[in-house]
Amino acid sequence: MLIGQFTAAQFSEGLNLANYPATPQYKQAMKVRDILWELRTVVSKYRGLKFIEFNGDFRKCPDKTNLQVVQNYMDSVFSNGSYKTNPYFKNRLKEYVQNKPKENEFVEMANDLRKKSYVEAQTMYHNYIIKP
Repeated sequence: MLIGQFTAAQFSEGLNLANYPATPQYKQAMKVRDILWELRTVVSKYRGLKFIEFNGDFRKCPDKTNLQVVQNYMDSVFSNGSYKTNPYFKNRLKEYVQNKPKENEFVEMANDLRKKSYVEAQTMYHNYIIKP
């Protein structure tokens, strides 16, 4: 695999291989980045569930195990008072109803992705051949 063609002057100044996307290190870093981005997405969904559940009004919901009851109750809460003018809360509620059934899956996925990112980020040794 060719990383680049360099002059003697460039070699004497030193090369920063981090600037070259063809290097194995760069490709490894991009894999780790992609795994961590996926982890961030999963954790964000999980945190969205906890955002709703941490709300003081959620604690007053008569049946937290029934998503329809939760949706109706919290929708009425978010339609009044200071919540009324901010659509953010209703959007989070909509996501809550969609994602709550997947909560355990999010936890498992997050754990798996953390392990996968650790494995992928392990140091690997590479040899380079410099041809004149």
